[in-house]
Amino acid sequence: MKKFLFVPLLLVVAVAGVLFTSLGQKALLIPVAESILAKKLPGHKIRFATLDPGLGSFRAAGRVDDQIAFEVSGPVSWLAGPRLDLHYTIDAPSYTLRGRRYRLDLAIRGALRGTPGDLNVTGAGRGFGGPIDYRTLLRGERIVDTHVRAEGLKLAGLLALAGTGGVAAGRLDVVADLPQVDPRHPEGRVDLHVRNGMLLAKGLAPYGVALPENLPFRFDATLRAVGRLFKGDARFASELLSLHLPDLAADAGLRVFKSSYMVRIPELSRLAVLTHAPLRGTLVVRGKGYYDRRDGRMQLLADTPSLGGDLRAFLDGKRLKVRLRRISIPRVLSMLSQPRYVASGTLDGTVVSSNIRSLALDYDLHAAGSWNSKALAKLAPNLPIGGPFHLDSKGKTTDGTLAFDAVYRDTRSRIRLEEGRFVTASGSLEAKYRIDVPDLHSLAPTLHGAFALAGKVLHGPGGTRVSGSSSSLGGSARFALAGKRLEVDLQNVRPDKLLAIAGQEPWFAGGALDLKLRLSDLAEKKGTVSYRLASRLRGAVLKRHISTATGEDLPLQSRGEGALDGVKLSAKAEASLPKMRLELPKIVYRFASGSLQTPYTLAVSDLGALRPLSGKRYRGPFHVGGTIAYAKTLRVSGNGKEWGGTFDFRLAGNRLRAGARGIRIEKLLYALGDPALLEGRIESAAFGYDTAARKGKLSATARSLRFVQSPFTQAASLVLGRDLSREIFRTAKLDGVIVRDLLTFDFDSRSKNLRVWIDKGKLDTAHSRIDTKVRIDHHGKVYGFQVKGDLSHPLVRPLMTDALKSRIGHEIKKHKLDKKLKKVIPKGLRKALPGLF
Repeated sequence: MKKFLFVPLLLVVAVAGVLFTSLGQKALLIPVAESILAKKLPGHKIRFATLDPGLGSFRAAGRVDDQIAFEVSGPVSWLAGPRLDLHYTIDAPSYTLRGRRYRLDLAIRGALRGTPGDLNVTGAGRGFGGPIDYRTLLRGERIVDTHVRAEGLKLAGLLALAGTGGVAAGRLDVVADLPQVDPRHPEGRVDLHVRNGMLLAKGLAPYGVALPENLPFRFDATLRAVGRLFKGDARFASELLSLHLPDLAADAGLRVFKSSYMVRIPELSRLAVLTHAPLRGTLVVRGKGYYDRRDGRMQLLADTPSLGGDLRAFLDGKRLKVRLRRISIPRVLSMLSQPRYVASGTLDGTVVSSNIRSLALDYDLHAAGSWNSKALAKLAPNLPIGGPFHLDSKGKTTDGTLAFDAVYRDTRSRIRLEEGRFVTASGSLEAKYRIDVPDLHSLAPTLHGAFALAGKVLHGPGGTRVSGSSSSLGGSARFALAGKRLEVDLQNVRPDKLLAIAGQEPWFAGGALDLKLRLSDLAEKKGTVSYRLASRLRGAVLKRHISTATGEDLPLQSRGEGALDGVKLSAKAEASLPKMRLELPKIVYRFASGSLQTPYTLAVSDLGALRPLSGKRYRGPFHVGGTIAYAKTLRVSGNGKEWGGTFDFRLAGNRLRAGARGIRIEKLLYALGDPALLEGRIESAAFGYDTAARKGKLSATARSLRFVQSPFTQAASLVLGRDLSREIFRTAKLDGVIVRDLLTFDFDSRSKNLRVWIDKGKLDTAHSRIDTKVRIDHHGKVYGFQVKGDLSHPLVRPLMTDALKSRIGHEIKKHKLDKKLKKVIPKGLRKALPGLF
């Protein structure tokens, strides 16, 4: 605007110079005037449509850059230098700059009065969408007094002409009162206020600022002329951050600026749209700044109390220096929305860059603290790190390449990066690494000895390669990752050590594992895998997962192979324990859903060999086949022919349902390791059980049931006067409720001559102990027996019933024992047993 105001004045001066020289011919007037103006206003093109000087007047009209129309006319006195009393107009609906058209709506009407060395300029009108009013005093080409009022100017248009168009919108109010603009003694003030400010997401995108939507903001600034400087205060505020410049200072030419500042981000989580990282908390940055717009040089001094300790940064043009003293690592983790893996710790060091644009830097960083064991355990159990730790790293850039190394150490492990190289131009990286665990006992109490893994990391335009090897696992372990391809080879590796390094439970004790994995596309999960394992299942771990396990180790052998096609793993596997073989011939595991399905067959030649799992001395063979499926819930179904009949079952989560038909009771009792108390055939049986609550129900019916010789049958036969073990019970029924290890049951059986039943009998299945009362009805005569103790040889005691009293009395009289008994049995006792005496 300032340059455009000079057009009428320069025009008069130029014409005057032409009129009083030998070039005063009218044919040369316009070209010479345009040439003079071109030198006075470089970068702009002046074209006259009219140029009409007279002895007492002046009139001219034209365009600047073919876009801004001007017209000036009025009386002029040429004697003793020109004295002007001119009126001018400036009109520009729009303006095209660097190929883009901007709407100005500029329409100014004003006057120029005085001499070129002492000229009063006034003007009023509209521009950039708002009213503009100004008056100023020009002495030569220098402004010495000016007053400006502008209200509601379109900020977007002003920024566009400044070369930063599209970044913000709003309405700008300007009030400037500068009665003295002398650089040596300026006076006055300037007030700026932005109404309805809006940062524009689309316009900021080319500057690397990715706002999801437009962001409202507020801006206010005041500049006062103090001595040779302008001093003031400026504030910018939005919901993302606020910036305060409390002591802004600039020279009179507004070329050099400096100020202290404070940036406050009330909630870092709102910056996720810019940082693309889940930050949180409050950040305050304060310091001092310097900017020279003549050469673009900037200096910034910054520090922040938000990270604990002392962080200071100094930016001088391209140079940057950062100093860190006791920065809180937990605070940094919290700000990065990370779990508090470090319970306490600090970061110290320096970062120096001679050219931040080329990433030329040197750094020296040191961290020390203590890990949070609970947080690490949630991340992965048995990580090879823990306790107090130290981390040291140094790096230096030379010719665009950063050379670095780093050493981490704690009570469990030591990790070193050596000969690191990072090339800034290509982004390529290479380094050697080594991981040392001095004693595996720190990871698992069952392990001893050291572990080491060493290899290389390479990253460049051709992709990433990571390789490594170790001989610390009892054999050879190698892997290589190249782009999409991954190869893993394990030979004679101890599986217990491998699980410890992987942070898994120590399922295995010793042994050897061979594994070959070939993935042609790691991301797409395509390739092949095969393995062979010989080890022992650790009894202590089995006992934690299987309540009946005894804690003994179990020898295990297993092998398998499979193929990955990107959608699923198709495999087959088999496993063998002593006298047991499990085959999984067609495993299908789907990656997307995490579901698994396979048929299976289980063959056990002697159930007794599984005592470390069952806790019982089961006997005999067992065979079953079915399917295993998992889709958030484990489902197992199976059936088989065993013990002279058939059985089937289905497990869905914690719910177990089972059934049996035709099974010989004596064979089942033998397999369960229980005494053969009964013979017969189960007609049908149903069993329901909740494995989590350890509760269930049992019902069964049987035919042709016979009680085998036992302490119970011997006692019953003596009382009944007939051999109970020879009775064939046509029907029998059992109903029971299981709560943990206790079976409470009702039993009812009938033969031609007898009925035998039990109400609320109790059987401790964990210890094979019984506590029940057995009733026997023999043609209307009811006898009772208390059966209690170990199931194989319980204590059987007859209960006194009317039938038993009658039976005893009959025997006494039959053998004429009443007179003899009266002599030895007290009278009181004889009265208590009147049926016998």
